[in-house]
Amino acid sequence: MDRGSISPGPRVYDVLSLDTQESHVSQAVWNTEYKRVLKVRRATQGLDADPHSPDNIPEPVLDHLRCAGFYHVARMRHLPIDHALISALVERWRPETHTFHMPQGECTITLQDVAAILGLPTDGPPVIGRTFAPWLDVIKEMLHVAPLPQELEGGNVRMTFLDRHYGHWVQHKGDPKQELLYTRAYLLRLIGGFLLCDKSSNKVPVRYIEFLGNFEVTATYSWGSAVLAHLFRELCQATNPAQKEMSGCSTLLQLWAWTRFPPISPGVPPVADPADHYGRRFNFLPKRIAPNDLNHYRFTLDTMGREEIVWQPYIGYHFLGASVETQRLWRVVTPIICFHIVEMHQADRVMRQFGMEQPIPVAPYLLHGVHDLTLRGKTAEDWSVKLRLYIERWETRHTRFVEGTDGGDVYLSPNSEYMIWYKNITRRYMTLKAAHIGHVVDGLEMAWWMAIDAPREDLQAELGRLIFMFREWQRIAEPGSAACPSQVIQEPEPHVEVPPRAREGHGLGRRRPRIPAQFVNIPQPGPRGAGIYRPPLYPSGEPHPFVYPP
Repeated sequence: MDRGSISPGPRVYDVLSLDTQESHVSQAVWNTEYKRVLKVRRATQGLDADPHSPDNIPEPVLDHLRCAGFYHVARMRHLPIDHALISALVERWRPETHTFHMPQGECTITLQDVAAILGLPTDGPPVIGRTFAPWLDVIKEMLHVAPLPQELEGGNVRMTFLDRHYGHWVQHKGDPKQELLYTRAYLLRLIGGFLLCDKSSNKVPVRYIEFLGNFEVTATYSWGSAVLAHLFRELCQATNPAQKEMSGCSTLLQLWAWTRFPPISPGVPPVADPADHYGRRFNFLPKRIAPNDLNHYRFTLDTMGREEIVWQPYIGYHFLGASVETQRLWRVVTPIICFHIVEMHQADRVMRQFGMEQPIPVAPYLLHGVHDLTLRGKTAEDWSVKLRLYIERWETRHTRFVEGTDGGDVYLSPNSEYMIWYKNITRRYMTLKAAHIGHVVDGLEMAWWMAIDAPREDLQAELGRLIFMFREWQRIAEPGSAACPSQVIQEPEPHVEVPPRAREGHGLGRRRPRIPAQFVNIPQPGPRGAGIYRPPLYPSGEPHPFVYPP
C-alpha cells in the first residue's frame, strides 16, 4: 500500500491469510459499510414465561444439578441477547487464530472464562460419541415417555415434547424417580437449547441425553471445553458474509465482552455473595437492557484505548472448586472437541489474560482437515473413533500448558516489539471513519519525529499536544521493548480422512463469496516549496516484519 491510500490491513499476510480475508465479513464491512446484524438463535422461552428460570428451580433438582456439574450455569438468568454487539464481535473474529483482533492485540474466550462465567467443569474426557442411534428407544429409556412422530426429527426432538411432559414441577415432586427424570429433561433442554444450541430455536439434539444416565459420571466430562469448541465453530462460520444466523452459547460471548470491554458494557454488578460464581452477578442487571446500534459498536471497538480493555477481570475472584492443576489447564494450547467439532484453544496468543508477558506467538494451527465439518448428511459416524488422534492430544492436555513470565505489563507500549509486529499482521480497522482517525495520528507521529530531526521544538510541542488529544501519547512517550520468546513447540496436524463432499466449507473460505480488497485514495496536494519527505524514526528502530518461515 502506498501513502496515497488508506487500507485497514494487514500489511503482511503471515497470520491472516489473503485467501481467507477475501471471504471474511470484515472485507464486506470495509468495502460497503455492510449492515448485517446476525439473528442469534437459541431454544429458550421468554424470561418472564420461563418455568426453569433460576428463581424457580426446585431444591431437589438443584441437588441433582450440583451432582452433574451444572449447578452454577442453571442459576444464571437468560439475559436478552444484543444482536448488534454479537455481530460487531464476529467482524473481529479470525478463524485462523481463534481470537478477536482488537486494536491493542489479540484476545479470546478461554477455558478460564468458561469456568468463571458459566461455572462448568473444564477438565475431563471430551464430550464426543455417536450421532446415530435408535433415538426413540433412547428417549423412552432415559425419560420414560415417547415423543409423537412429528416431535422427533432425525436426531432432534422438539422442545414442545419436553415442555409437555416435564414443564410442570408439581406433577413430579415428591417422587424421587420422577424428580430424577425431570432433571434429565431439564438438562437436555439446558444443554441443547442454551449451551450447545443449533439454529433451529425449537429443537434440541437427543445425542446429549446419553451423557445424563448417571449424574456423577456426567460431572466428569469437560462440558466447558465442549461449549467453547461449539461457540468457536459458530463464530468461524459467522465470519462468512453470506451467513445470516448464528447459534452457540451467545450468553457466554456477550458476558465475556461486557467483562472485558467497559466502553460497550452496561456495567458489571458487584458480587452479591463471595461464595457464588462470577457469572451469577449478571443476574442483577435490569431485565431489559437497551442495545446500541451496530455502527456504535464498530466505532467503539475500533477506537478503544489500551486502558479500556480489562485483561484480567477475575483478579481477587476465587474459582470455586478449581484446583491449581485445573487452573494451569486454562493456559493450554490444545484441540477442544464437541462431537464432530474440533477447534483450537490457543492460550499462547493471549498470555496477558493470565497476567503474563505476551510473546510474539508461533504461527497459528490451521485445522484444514476438520475445521469445516458439519453433521449434515453424516449421521452414521462414531466421532470418538473418527477423531481419535485429536482426542489423544486432548488427553495429554496437562503437558501442553504454556509457561510464561508472571507480572508482564498488560498495557504494552505501541513501540514494543509485539505491538509493532501485531500492527503489521492484523486488520487494524473495521470502518473508514476509524481508519481516518488512525491515519491522522500516524501522520502526526511521523511529523513529531521529523520535527525532532529538523529541529523544530515549537512544531514538536504542537504535534505532541495533538497526539495527546487523540489519547495516543504513548507512541512518543514510551520506549520500545523486546518481546519474550514463545514457549510453544509446534506439532504437525493429525491426519483425519475426510472426503471433500463431507466438508461444508464455511470455516476457512470454501464456498464463500469472494470480496476483492478496496483502497481509499487520499487526494494529494499540489507541489509547494522544496520540502523533502523522510521516513519516520521510531524509538525502537525499523519495524521488523517477523515473517514466519514457510
